[in-house]
Amino acid sequence: EILTYIGEYAFRGCNFANIRIPKHVSYLGVAAFWSCLNLKSVICETFNVSPSQSVFSSSIYNTATLYVTDFLQYYTNDAGWGRFGNIKMLDSKTDFCGDNVTWSIGSYGQLNISGVGAMYDYKKPSDVPWSSMINEIKYVYVNKGVTHIGANAFYGMNNVSYFSLPNTLTSIGGYAFAGSGIDEKFTIPQNVTSVGDYAFYNSRIEELTIPSNVQKIGALAFCISRLKTVTSKIPADRLFAVDYDALGSGNGSGITLNVPYGAASKYKTKDGWSKLTN
Repeated sequence: EILTYIGEYAFRGCNFANIRIPKHVSYLGVAAFWSCLNLKSVICETFNVSPSQSVFSSSIYNTATLYVTDFLQYYTNDAGWGRFGNIKMLDSKTDFCGDNVTWSIGSYGQLNISGVGAMYDYKKPSDVPWSSMINEIKYVYVNKGVTHIGANAFYGMNNVSYFSLPNTLTSIGGYAFAGSGIDEKFTIPQNVTSVGDYAFYNSRIEELTIPSNVQKIGALAFCISRLKTVTSKIPADRLFAVDYDALGSGNGSGITLNVPYGAASKYKTKDGWSKLTN
């Protein structure tokens, strides 16, 4: 935060996906970020310096987004920063939660996850960047383009009344929705292939639909005491075993399992599924 000077060629050729330029920076040297060709996002907090054309490779001005914290019009009109073709305001509660994925909290308690690619996995719930604002969040919108829900991302968010998940998702990390207020009637997005350990443990789901593309369900992923109905669209020839407590809790009594036509005999003999006898 007290950085004021970034010298010539300082980060030339680095494999950054995003960078943040702190507010006290007053000098950007020639080619400081030249050939950082994977750069997708630049967060600029300073208006003490205008970059020369050679600070960034020329292609970056067309492919990366410049995020600013204030004075949008200044950056748009500036001879240096204005070279960026895409300049956006960065909410005061916004930051990265993936190499090319950002998060923000709106004034009505909506958590927005936007970008392209995977969210980061977090080792524990307190590592999640919005963990200190968990009581402010009432709605969660994961937007089209996001491919992975990070481990522990929404752990314990039982005040959330609405989750919106895109069909671009292909995987859900461990503990991602454990103890959360995810919908009572929940359908895993259709392109998800992997659900991590404890992903929905002790959540509110009562009716679960599993699409045909799912290939892995982790340990205790849907160990939920209130689970009543599981509808699986996985065909018999692609059915896989799951841990005993991956679906429901205890012996699975009282849980109805709906399966594709002609697949019942396969489900009745497959580990983890066979305990759902109704």
